[in-house]
Amino acid sequence: MMNNLPSLKYYYPSGKTFKLTRILQVFLITVIMFSSAKLWSQDNTLYMMRGIHQSLMLNPAFQDNYGFVFSFPGLASFKTDLDFRDFNPNDVVFNLNNLESVLKNQNRIDFSIDHEILSIGFVTGKSGITFDISHKFSSQISIPKDMIVLWRKGNADYAGKTMNLNNWNISMNWYIEYALGYSYKVNKNLTLGVRFKYLNGIANITPKLWNASMYTYPDTFDIHLQSDLQMQVSGPINITYKNGTDELDSVKYIDRNLNQLVNRYLLYNPNAGYGLDLGATWTLNEKWMFSASLTDLGYIAWKKDIYEFTQKSDFTYHGIDLTYNNANDTIMDNSQDLIDSVKHMAKIHGTNNAYTSYLVPKLCMGASYRIFPHLTLGALSKTIFYSDGTTTAITFSGNTEILKFLSASLSYTMINYSPANIGLGLGFRAGPLQIYLLSDNVIGWRYDGNNNIIWPAYTREFGLRFGVNFLFSRLEEKPEAGKTKGYRHHNE
Repeated sequence: MMNNLPSLKYYYPSGKTFKLTRILQVFLITVIMFSSAKLWSQDNTLYMMRGIHQSLMLNPAFQDNYGFVFSFPGLASFKTDLDFRDFNPNDVVFNLNNLESVLKNQNRIDFSIDHEILSIGFVTGKSGITFDISHKFSSQISIPKDMIVLWRKGNADYAGKTMNLNNWNISMNWYIEYALGYSYKVNKNLTLGVRFKYLNGIANITPKLWNASMYTYPDTFDIHLQSDLQMQVSGPINITYKNGTDELDSVKYIDRNLNQLVNRYLLYNPNAGYGLDLGATWTLNEKWMFSASLTDLGYIAWKKDIYEFTQKSDFTYHGIDLTYNNANDTIMDNSQDLIDSVKHMAKIHGTNNAYTSYLVPKLCMGASYRIFPHLTLGALSKTIFYSDGTTTAITFSGNTEILKFLSASLSYTMINYSPANIGLGLGFRAGPLQIYLLSDNVIGWRYDGNNNIIWPAYTREFGLRFGVNFLFSRLEEKPEAGKTKGYRHHNE
């Protein structure tokens, strides 16, 4: 497949051309496909699945059906999501010579990791209490199509036109979450829940402005570049500036030992914030239950290791003069004007201003209908509120406890950018030990025998969650006389 990559042709103002190597092409394609950012984190299958403690993280009003739940430290839950929001990776790989036809004006890729380090929950009477420590990372990259065309074909087809390089978006959020949840069964129908979260920030990238364009003059092929960029960053880096100015001189990674990491990010971290989750369930009767939750309301105030970078330029590149005044001239001698122009354009200025980043709120509304004592049908609407718009997914699921040691869920999810996703969740129990594995999309993956890899060829999104819990003291609720057993909560 890689042997068929096209050569990249760029026009210089002189009218001459040059070619990029296949190595560079492979690198650029890899960046497009696997760079990463905002959190999608569906977990739609988990929301309706019976008997998995981690579903409480999606709605704090849910209660465990065990008196005490303890998740194995470090293996409580591990979740990763990879989402190709605007294109199918299979289309990209097999249409390298015509990428413009399969890409949109903006092409976004999301990647996230959610590692639950420790989770404890118990139910006493009408109350449920949970405590969790989680390590969370999310990132996003959004690439304009014109920039990809520039990488592949150069500016040859844009003579007399302006390439739109706006809205290149790179963002990232990395933090540790400490969460304390409480739920209360108000009466036989209504249960309310709330979760308070303390957020310990590790690193962040927040774009504020990205405007850029490139115009190629049709007669001379001179290139006019304009840019106006602004980005806020916090992380373990050290920035130095030139001669006391605000012009960036160097960026160095701060290498910290274990004690320094513990002190900096666990004990005395000034990059802190707070979050809130709200939830409710309503049991109509022994068949129907409705639920709603609003999660990830919160922010992190970044006050340490903070930088705000700005870059603004407007210049015209006239090309390299390939004529030599004498035999001792070199191409580098004649390229000094270009080098000076690029240096001027690339000047980055920085300040140390504190700033605030916000979590991505999520609204879930669900309904479930119990057909048999151990079989329910569920429907879920999940909306995620990004800073630049919303995304909604609709999930239908069947959930069952086939045997005492096995629970299962099969789901179908429709998302605006990926209309058909089949999810599967399995929970295995042996005594107090529970092991579970879930995915919101188990189809669409392709095995490439030539390269001996499995990759998401026919799906735009993939999410996987697995973990280990210990369950003690199963709770039972006695049904009213003459009625079948109703819900204690959605997980029963």
